[in-house]
Amino acid sequence: FFFFFFFQAEDGIRDAQESRGLGDVYKRQLSNTALLTAPFDALGVPELFDVAKDVVCELLRSSGEMGIRDDRNAPVIAALVPRCLQLAPAYESVVSTQETDEQRRTYARGLCFIFSEMGESYISALLGLGGDELRFVTLLAQCAENPDSDIARRTFYFWHLLRKAVEDSDPARKLQMMQTLAPLFTRVAMSSIRHLKCPDDFDDLSEQEAEDFRHLRDDVADVLGDCCKVLGGDECLLKIFEVLHTACTGPVAGWHWQPIEACLYGIRRIGRFVSNQENVVLPKLFQLLAQLPRHHLLSYTTILVVGGYADWVSSHPEYLGDLLKFVTSRLNDPKVCGAACLSIRNLCDACRDKMVDSMADLVALFDAVVSFPSSSTQDQKEVLQGVCCVMSQLPSDQLLQSMQGLIQKPAAPLMAMLQQNAPDGNSAGKLLQLIAAVFQHVSIPEQDWGNQHPSISLMQHLWPVFDQLLDKFANHEHAVEDVCRCIKYILKSARLHSRELFPIVAPKMVLAFKQTALCSYLDVAATFIAELAHDPGLHSDLGQMVQELTAKGCEVLANPQAFTDNPDLVEDFFELIKRTISRTPTVLLMRSYAPYLLSSFQCAVLGMDIEHRDASRAVLSFIENFVDLAIPEETKLDPAAIQQFHTLVTEIFKQCGDKMVGQLLKTATDGRSANKLARIGRIIRKILVVMPTGGMELVAAVLKQVPSLPNLEKERFYNELNQSVGMPRDEGDPTFARIISDYSHSCRIAMRQSGQ
Repeated sequence: FFFFFFFQAEDGIRDAQESRGLGDVYKRQLSNTALLTAPFDALGVPELFDVAKDVVCELLRSSGEMGIRDDRNAPVIAALVPRCLQLAPAYESVVSTQETDEQRRTYARGLCFIFSEMGESYISALLGLGGDELRFVTLLAQCAENPDSDIARRTFYFWHLLRKAVEDSDPARKLQMMQTLAPLFTRVAMSSIRHLKCPDDFDDLSEQEAEDFRHLRDDVADVLGDCCKVLGGDECLLKIFEVLHTACTGPVAGWHWQPIEACLYGIRRIGRFVSNQENVVLPKLFQLLAQLPRHHLLSYTTILVVGGYADWVSSHPEYLGDLLKFVTSRLNDPKVCGAACLSIRNLCDACRDKMVDSMADLVALFDAVVSFPSSSTQDQKEVLQGVCCVMSQLPSDQLLQSMQGLIQKPAAPLMAMLQQNAPDGNSAGKLLQLIAAVFQHVSIPEQDWGNQHPSISLMQHLWPVFDQLLDKFANHEHAVEDVCRCIKYILKSARLHSRELFPIVAPKMVLAFKQTALCSYLDVAATFIAELAHDPGLHSDLGQMVQELTAKGCEVLANPQAFTDNPDLVEDFFELIKRTISRTPTVLLMRSYAPYLLSSFQCAVLGMDIEHRDASRAVLSFIENFVDLAIPEETKLDPAAIQQFHTLVTEIFKQCGDKMVGQLLKTATDGRSANKLARIGRIIRKILVVMPTGGMELVAAVLKQVPSLPNLEKERFYNELNQSVGMPRDEGDPTFARIISDYSHSCRIAMRQSGQ
C-alpha cells in the first residue's frame, strides 16, 4: 500500500491550484491495478479486516475530496463505488447475528464505517437521487437503524451533510428532494430514539461512562435536528409521541421509565423546531406528564420538557397555571430541584407579561427556594432570574419597592457578616451573586426618573455594605470579584445616571487596585468608561482614573514573567485602555496622560508574546486600536483629531517602535494561530500606513537581528511588505496576513534547520 499512501500525502501537500498533478497520475494508475481492489479482497480475511476497512475508508476520503465533485478522481471513483455497493448483502447477513457474535459485530461496524465514509465523500453525487443513489441512501438508513449505538451513530454525520446539501440545492429541486428523502429521515428519527434510552445501571455508571452517554445523546439530538429540518418539527414531534404512546400503554404500574424518558428527552431536544401553533401532540403530552412514574431521571427530563416548551405555553396560557404548579411541586426533590428551577426561569421569561399579577407569589417562591437545603446557588439564581423577568413588566412606580424586596433577602445576612471577625468569603460571594442577578436581569425602562433612578436609590443603601466588604475581603479574590460584579451591574442598570456614583465608587476602585492589583477593579473602571463616555464633562475625571490605574498596572506587569503569572490582569488591564481608546479617545490627548500612554506601549512590548489566548488578544487589540486613531478610514474622529493622533502615534513609535515591531515579528514567529497572525499583519499594515518610510526602516532594522533567517528570505519578506504598502484595506489585510504567515513559516523552518 506504499503507493496509495504516497499519492494521498502528495495531494495533501498543496492546494488543488498548486498541485503538480502527481497524485492524479498515481490515482489513474491505481484504478487499473490490483492495488485498488486488494483492500476489498482483504475484507474477507478476519485478521486483515480492520486494516482493510481503514484503507478503503482512506481511499474513499481521498478520492471524494470532501464531497466536492472532481473529474480528476473519476477513474478511482468508478472502481470504488461498485465494490462498496457489493458489500451491502454482507452487511445484511452479519447484522442479524451481531448481538451474539462479536466477530460479526466487528464486521457490521466496519461495513457501516465504509458506507458512511462513501456517503460523506460522494455526497454531491448522491443528490441525483436516481435508483442506485436512493438504494445507497436506503442502505445507510438501515445502518442508522442498527440497534448498536456505536454503529448507528457513525451514520449521523452523513445525514447532517445530506440535509445540508439538500438545503443548499436549487430551490426548484429542493422540495422534490425533501419529499423523496422524507421516508428515510423518518426512519432515522424513529430509530434514533432507542439510542437515547438510559441503561438499567445508569446510576452506577462511572464518570467516564456517564460522559460518553451524554455525548451519545448530544449526537442523537443533532441528527434529530437534521430530521426536523427535513420533515418539519411538528411532524417529528408526532412521530416521537407515537413511540411514547406505545410505551405508555397498559396499566401505569407496568410502565417502564427508560423508554418513556428516552422519548421525552428527544421531545425536549427538538423543541426549537416545533411551532407555537402545534395543537395535536403537546396538549395530550402535558396532560400525560402528571401520570408518569416517579423515577428521578424521568422526573428530571419531564420537568425540563415543560421549560423547553415555554414559548409554546406563552401562546397557550391556559396551560400555564397547571404546568407551573406541576414544576414547583418537584422542588423538594433534591435530584430534580435543578431542573425545576431552570424550567421556572424559562416559564417566567416566556410568559412574563401573563404572570405580573402573580408577582407576590413568585417572590414567595424565590424565598422558599433559597430556604431549601437542596437548592444550589445556581438554582436560586435561575428562579431569581425568572422573577426578575416578570418584575420587568411592572409599572415604573412599583419597580423600586419590588427590587428592594428581592434584594433584602440576601442583603440581610451580608450585613450580619460585617459584624463578624472572620466572615466566610465564599458564603458572602453566593449572596452577592443573587444581588448582582437582580440588577442584571430587571429591565428598567429608560425614562425621566425625576429625583433618582431606582438602581441609584438601591446603591445608596448598598454602598456602605459593599465598601466594608471590600475592606473585609481585601485579599479574597473571589469575594472581591463578586462585590465588583454587583457594582458593575448596578452601573449598567443605571446607565448615564451612574455619574452620580462616580465620585463615590471610582476613588475606592483606584485605591483598592493600588493596594491589591486585583483585576476586578479594572472591570468596574471599564464599565464607568462605557456608561459615561457620552458625558464630555466627565472625560477629565475618567482620564485621571485611567492614569492612576495605568501607572499601577504597568508597575505590576514590569517583566515577561508577570504577564505569564497574571493573564487575567493582563486581559482586563489592556481591555481597560482599549475601551478608553474606543469610547473616550480625547483622554489620550491630555498632556498629563502622555507618559502613561508610553508606559502602556512599553508594557505591551514586554508581554506581547504571552501564550494565554485572551490576554494576547487584548494586548494586540490595544496596539491596533491605538494606531487606528491615526488612520482616517479606521476612525470616525474629525480631521483635526486624526492629525493630532497621527503625531502622537509617530512620536510613540519613535521612542519604542523598534522594540514594538521586533516583538510583533517575534510573536509571529512563535505563533501558529491564523487569527493571531492575521491581527499582526493588520497592525504592521496600519503602522506602514501611518509612517511608510519610518515603518519600513523599523522592519529593516529588526530583520538584521534575525540571524537564523537566510538573507534571501529576509529580502523577499521586506520586498513583499514594501510592495504592499498603500494597498486599500480590503486587499491589504489578507495580503499582509499571508505575508506574515509565510514569514512565520520560513522562520520556523530556518530555526529547525539551524537546530534552535
